[in-house]
Amino acid sequence: MALKGGAIAIFKLTHYQVDVTIRPVLVAPVSETPTMKKLALIVYGIFGAVAIVFGLATLLFPAAMQTEAAQSIHLAHNLREQAAAIIFVGLMAFWCIFNYQRRTLVHAFLTIFTFLIAGIHWFDYFGGRLPWMSPLYNSVPFLVFLVLAIFDRKREAVL
Repeated sequence: MALKGGAIAIFKLTHYQVDVTIRPVLVAPVSETPTMKKLALIVYGIFGAVAIVFGLATLLFPAAMQTEAAQSIHLAHNLREQAAAIIFVGLMAFWCIFNYQRRTLVHAFLTIFTFLIAGIHWFDYFGGRLPWMSPLYNSVPFLVFLVLAIFDRKREAVL
């Protein structure tokens, strides 16, 4: 029986007793394109740094990000909660740097997150509430994460 990580389990049934032996199986590491890995690490680093800096700035100075927050404690509170979430997202991007081989699911969640942020801005643009530049520059992270995922899938399909 094959297990996750390439291990093999061997079962022996002896007089209603089950003995289980797990032997690791050596698997050759997946060859990684150095350029693609370097690009992904740079993207995770930039995205994580920008998210954390933006999150900390909003957490500490919500009125600097949204002037109405100076008059509304509720708006300031909501901005601080969003800032905490953005800091978490930035930390997850850094996690992808230090856990590159296990990043696939977190990368998918970061892609979904950036898709939702871009979608919110496109919705508000088409509703006449935002200028056209807002959805454009908020779509860039989604497109970058999507391209990285596509090229990573192509690499896995080739191997």
